[in-house]
Amino acid sequence: MYQSTESASGNSSDGDGSGGRLTPRVGSGELVQNGPPINPAAKRIGGRHHTLRTSIPLEDELTEQPSFLDLRPPSLFARGFIPGSINLVRLDCFALLAGIREWTDGKFYVIAGSAVDRQVARRSFQRSFPTRAAGWLTPDVVRQWSRTRGQLGSFKELEPEALAALAAASETVMIDVRDEKDFSAAHVPDSLNVPVSRLRTSLSEIPFEKSLSVLCESGKYSTFAASQLWNLGYRNLSVVRGGFQAYAKRGLPVTRL
Repeated sequence: MYQSTESASGNSSDGDGSGGRLTPRVGSGELVQNGPPINPAAKRIGGRHHTLRTSIPLEDELTEQPSFLDLRPPSLFARGFIPGSINLVRLDCFALLAGIREWTDGKFYVIAGSAVDRQVARRSFQRSFPTRAAGWLTPDVVRQWSRTRGQLGSFKELEPEALAALAAASETVMIDVRDEKDFSAAHVPDSLNVPVSRLRTSLSEIPFEKSLSVLCESGKYSTFAASQLWNLGYRNLSVVRGGFQAYAKRGLPVTRL
């Protein structure tokens, strides 16, 4: 994930356009900031410069709301995001979105600081999307949206102990988005396994009106999954900080199959 100190609105000494590039951490698929600063005013994609905007282009203000790929860190995303956004932290999530029609056929923007490595993003889009992003927006667009267009979406972040307490009191439904193998090895008692790769085809298994707590292995997929659920109308959502790894390290109850 990003190594930055952004506020919830996306401002940062590292991630607002003055930081270094983001490159994939070897073997992890994460985007990691490093290297010297790059031009905060433009991105060079496929040989062309793309200006980073702080607001939605005027032509979109009179049309239907576009979608957004928000590359900010999960904690910042959870505190406030533009409705219609998907939080994307890992590169392999690009491929998961490729099967969703509104992302391949519709208009979408990418929210990211100028530190996002252009080659990493370009290769990921080329592999996964038949259409290009309509534009690149700085994280400031999130704050601008809340001022001019209305309330942001958000969901809670739970510490592992808080999840255990809610689970013991049967006050939340735990949605474990890890794959079946990891879930079988160990999971939070009474949790529901819905791998992130089949989230959209398993909505009938996910209760709509109840409190949902989403967790993954280490916290990098939970906001990706939760943001999709939020856009589908689920509102009583939480994500577990640090995922199942953090939960297990605290010595909290687990079930093994």
